Amino acid sequence: MELIHTAVTTLFDLDTKTLIGVLVWGNIAAAVLIQTFQSHNLSTTDIQNIKRMTLIRIFYAIGYILLFLRGVFPDILSVNAGNTILYICFYMEASLLLTMMESDSRVLSAVLKITLAAVVLSFNIFEFMYKDPSLRITMASISIFAILVTPTIKLLFSKKVSKFKHAIGFFYVILLLTIIPRSILPLVTGDVSLHTNNLYQTLFFIAQILMMVSGTIINLLFMKEKNDKIIETMAKTDSLTSIANRHCFLQEATVLFNICREQKKELTLLFFDLDHFKMINDRYGHQFGDEVLKTFTNILKQSLRNGDLSCRYGGEEFIAIVQNPRENLGELIAERIRNEVKHTSFEMIPGFRFTVSIGMISSVPGQSESLSDFIQKGDMAMYEAKKSGRDKTVVYSC
Repeated sequence: MELIHTAVTTLFDLDTKTLIGVLVWGNIAAAVLIQTFQSHNLSTTDIQNIKRMTLIRIFYAIGYILLFLRGVFPDILSVNAGNTILYICFYMEASLLLTMMESDSRVLSAVLKITLAAVVLSFNIFEFMYKDPSLRITMASISIFAILVTPTIKLLFSKKVSKFKHAIGFFYVILLLTIIPRSILPLVTGDVSLHTNNLYQTLFFIAQILMMVSGTIINLLFMKEKNDKIIETMAKTDSLTSIANRHCFLQEATVLFNICREQKKELTLLFFDLDHFKMINDRYGHQFGDEVLKTFTNILKQSLRNGDLSCRYGGEEFIAIVQNPRENLGELIAERIRNEVKHTSFEMIPGFRFTVSIGMISSVPGQSESLSDFIQKGDMAMYEAKKSGRDKTVVYSC
C-alpha cells in the first residue's frame, strides 16, 4: 500500500509552471494540427469552424504564455490580460461547440455572452481592489466554471449530440470537478498563488491538458465523420435533383427485386421520360432545363410512399419502384404524376408547360427474370407511350 501511495503521490507531484508550459506548446501544436486538417475535402461551414478552432488555440497559447511569464511581465498583462484572454477562449470554445451541436439558440448565445461579460468585469474589479492571490485563484476558478457549466450540460444530455460530443462532455465534467476544490480551498488555506504546487492545482491543469487534447482530436474526428457522411450521400445522390442516382438505385432495387421474386410479391416499376426535353434545353437554355428536372423530381418524390424507390436513371429519364402495390395503385400514381406535370407552371417563363411519357410494368418477378429485364420492359412500355403521341401511360403487355 505504501508503494502504491508513493507512486500516486509521485505521479501527481508535478510543477504547476511546467503544466502551464505544456498548455502553451500543446495549444500551438493543436493549432498546427487543426490547420493541417483543412487540406481535406470539407464543407464551407466546417472550414469556418476549422478557422475558429485554430484561432481559439492560438489565443489559448497567448493567454497561457502570459500566465507562464507572471513575474516577468507587469500584472496588468500577466494577470488581467492573461486571464481575460483565457475567459474569452473558454467562451469561444463553448460557443463553437454549441454551434457544431446545432444548439446555438439566441437565448443560449445571449446567456453565454452575458456570463462572459460578468466574469471579465467581476474578475478585473476584484483584482484591482484586492490583489489577493488566493482570492484571484477562487475568482478565476468560479469564472471558468460559470462559462463552461451550460455547454457541459448540453454535451451530456442533448439527444442530438454524437458519441464524440458526449466524450468531450465527459472531459468537461472532469475539469468542472477539479474547479470545485480550487474555488474553495484557497480561501480556506490561504496563501495560494498560480504557481503554488498542490494536488488540486495539479489536477486542475491536468484536466485542462486532457480537455485540450481530447477536444482537438474529437472535434476533428467529428468533422471527419460528418464529412464522410456527406461524401457517402454525394456518392448515392444525383447532384442536380438530390434524388438517388442510378448506381445507388440499382443496388437497393436489386435487393428489393430479389426479395419480391423469392416471396412471390407483386412489384410495379414506372419508367418516366420527359417529352421534348432536348428542345426545352435548346429553346430555353440548360439552366431552365435543370429547373424542369428539379420540378419533376419534387413531383415524383411527393407522389411516392415511404419505402418506394426512385432515381434519376439518366438525362431526362427517371424510374420509380412501388412496393406491395394494391390493385391499380401503380396506374393511379403514374396518372397523378402525369396530370400534375402537365399542369405545372413556371414563373420565369409564363405559359410554358411540359409533359411526361410513362411506361409501366406490374407483376410478380419470374424466377428467371432479373431487375435488368424488368427495367427493359418498363423502358419498352415508355417508348410505346412516346410513339402513340406522348403524355401517356402505357402498361407493358407481352
